[in-house]
Amino acid sequence: MNTVKSLMLLLLCCIVVSCGKKEIVIKNSEGVKFTSYQEACSVSDFSSAHRYIDRMRAEYNSKGRRSQFSSLNIDEAEKYVFREEALYLMSQGSEAAKQRIIYLLKQYPSDSNCDMLVELAIEYDQEDFVKSLTRHYESNISSSILRKVVEYLYLEKGDENTDFVYTLLNRYGKIDLLLHAAIEKGDMALVNSLAKNYKGDMPSDVLRKIIEYLYIGGNGN
Repeated sequence: MNTVKSLMLLLLCCIVVSCGKKEIVIKNSEGVKFTSYQEACSVSDFSSAHRYIDRMRAEYNSKGRRSQFSSLNIDEAEKYVFREEALYLMSQGSEAAKQRIIYLLKQYPSDSNCDMLVELAIEYDQEDFVKSLTRHYESNISSSILRKVVEYLYLEKGDENTDFVYTLLNRYGKIDLLLHAAIEKGDMALVNSLAKNYKGDMPSDVLRKIIEYLYIGGNGN
């Protein structure tokens, strides 16, 4: 009998919990209803998507563990909406769209968001915007992103970006990335200049490449 009572009590608890999970419905100014942030993003209604996340957060804050949402759910939702909105704005290419992206980044500041935006700006060939985005990191830019910036601004777009790339890499102690790129490009003057003014201990792989370039490939001897 105790077993039966326990099962009945468990069933009742499940019913109560399931009844407490109310579906979130967001209605925009035109009366269109959305039952998920993905649905709102699919029609580029990012205002509704953000409002949906606000409702998720409000429920989580009020109910805690009893909420149908977790902090992980909310983080995933924010990343999803941020990326979808950034993709949409980046495709516009206008100055107003770029300003909106910066505003969005200030609302959701993180280096991972900056990484994503830099990669998107490179993909959409927005040279000046790539430079601008490098100023919005909260901490250090990763070597992988710096390498992509060097490949794009210096190797692909040209020598006019050399000063900017040098200043950026010097700030993070990654001049060796420019040395690698200069060797790849065959820019002997820059290789010599960077090698002579290199501060600190030069990584062995960089030193080996410089020697190979200068004494084997660079001068043709």
